[in-house]
Amino acid sequence: MNDDLLQRPNDVKEYEFNLNDLNISQTYFIRSLGYSESNIPGQVAESVHNIIGYFDKEMNIKCGYKKFANSAVKIYSSGFSAENQNFNCKKIIGKYLRGSESLIFLVASLGDVFERLLNSLESNNDYLEMFLSDKFASEIVEAAADKMEMIIEEDLKIQSLKMTNRYSPGYCGWDVSEQKKFFSLLPARFCGVTLSESAMMIPIKSVSAVLGIGKNVERKDYECSICDDEFCYKRKKYE
Repeated sequence: MNDDLLQRPNDVKEYEFNLNDLNISQTYFIRSLGYSESNIPGQVAESVHNIIGYFDKEMNIKCGYKKFANSAVKIYSSGFSAENQNFNCKKIIGKYLRGSESLIFLVASLGDVFERLLNSLESNNDYLEMFLSDKFASEIVEAAADKMEMIIEEDLKIQSLKMTNRYSPGYCGWDVSEQKKFFSLLPARFCGVTLSESAMMIPIKSVSAVLGIGKNVERKDYECSICDDEFCYKRKKYE
């Protein structure tokens, strides 16, 4: 078997997507609200149309990843190290990274389009569209991360490699402060993302995550029963 993918050092790639690339349409968001196009209230339908039209025109979705050389990675029971930076991701995530031969750091961001729209809506006290734009932007950035995973997975298949689920700082006990170390191993302003003093990502609608890769790892359903994060988007999806 060819291990080039694992041996190749510091493989960094970036992509740009639009809503069409993510197969996201107005119908998708209407259904995410529990409506169909035939029964959605008129005011809600108008708001959905306005928001998606704005996002479609203004949004520049940036995604990327860095693959670490396997020689730069060590996996522990409740953490890992990459390029001599130690991460304490805790036991839940550590369990699912077990068996990984290398790691991928993934980032996805919508840019500042959500903040610009939200500021405009706040000035007009448009609470319905504020709520909908927040919901839709969250769904879009997760869909972008999903798209990035699909690209990575196809790349790995060529090398007969597999990958784990993605796991993010701030979830499953992994302290969000470790984002500072996470981003220190990526190019500056990778995918347009910077960090606040409290290690929160700027722009707000951004995702960061680690994935394990190797010959014997696998993707598993997220086990929400063993995690106490009641606000995790995966909990809402799988429950």
